[in-house]
Order: sequence, then C-alpha cells, then structure tokens
Amino acid sequence: HWTDDMVDFLRENYPYYPNKELATMIEEKFGVAVTEEKVKSAKSNFNIGRKVYPNKGRFYKGMTPWNKGRTMSEETREKVKRTWFKKGNVAVNTKPLGSTRINTDGYKVIKLAKSGQWKLYSRYMYEKYHDVKLKDDEAIIFADRNKKNFDKDNLVKVNRKELFYLNKSGLIFEDKDLTKSGVVVSKMEIAIDERRKDLK
Repeated sequence: HWTDDMVDFLRENYPYYPNKELATMIEEKFGVAVTEEKVKSAKSNFNIGRKVYPNKGRFYKGMTPWNKGRTMSEETREKVKRTWFKKGNVAVNTKPLGSTRINTDGYKVIKLAKSGQWKLYSRYMYEKYHDVKLKDDEAIIFADRNKKNFDKDNLVKVNRKELFYLNKSGLIFEDKDLTKSGVVVSKMEIAIDERRKDLK
C-alpha cells in the first residue's frame, strides 16, 4: 500500500535515482519493503513522469538529499564502511602529475596540479621552450595544423585578435612558412585597422 507521503517521496526523487536504489530509500525512510518492480509499476499507477536526467544517481544543484538528518543504522554502517574513502587515500583512477590525455576537442593536455588542473600541452611546451609565462589572451597555434607536432618551430604565439583574424581569413595552412606569413599579415592588418580608428 502506497501512502501519500510515499508517493510524494517517489515523485520527488524518481528523476534522480534508479528503481533499485529508490526501493532501498523507501524501505529505509518508511520502513516498508518494496521491490524494484513495485517502484516501476508505481510510476505508471501514479502518473509519475519519465526521468528528466540521463545521469541517474547524480546530485544536482539545489537538490536536498533524501536522507538528510537521518542517522545510519549500525547494520547499514557495517555493510558500507569498507567502501568509505579514508582521509589521505587517493582514488584509483587519479592521474599522477605530468600525466597527459586528449581532451574532447582533440588537443593534448597535461596535468599540472593535484587539484585536477589540466593545461594545453602546446602552451606548456611553448612556455618551456621560451622560458615565459603566457598571458590569458595569448594562444598557441600549430603552424602546420598538426595538433600532435610540438616541435619548437611549430608552436606560434598569437593574441586573441590575431587568432580571430587568422581563422576569419583562412591564414592557417599545413605549410609552416605560409602560416607564419599569415601571422605577420594579421599583425599588420590589425595595426592598420587600429591606426585608422585613431585617425577618425
């Protein structure tokens, strides 16, 4: 028998959790044993809509945990304590400093801090080659358009205005020398444009 409180609880939490977990939550909160199948049928019986989040089990901003203010039973504590993350432990999937990977845009990045800070490998290598610290408005382009070529002469520094002009005018080529000439052209065009504005 589903009470109004149980239905409200199910309606509030159904979008965020899988049926099996909801069954456990209901049993712990209301002391009523329900199965995964009963939770599934309750959705249909009480017109509870489809899941609104594809990543089930994830907490979202503003969401109140279903077990807020509740204490864990000794039986449950014994079951789960072996999986607790202990202070000082490192997650098994934690990448060590200096690790590299390819990001979603296809660029190589390198891990530089324990906090999970990743940096574009092209920026990292440019700074190492030239012993400089790049500014936020400075970007590194690959002169031959090859994202895997980190040779010193293939990494070219441009600012955001120059990068915009290069992309807009199609001045980044597979030929290094042509791309570098395009960078010179972009600098000249931007300087001319700014001078024109000053004369107005």
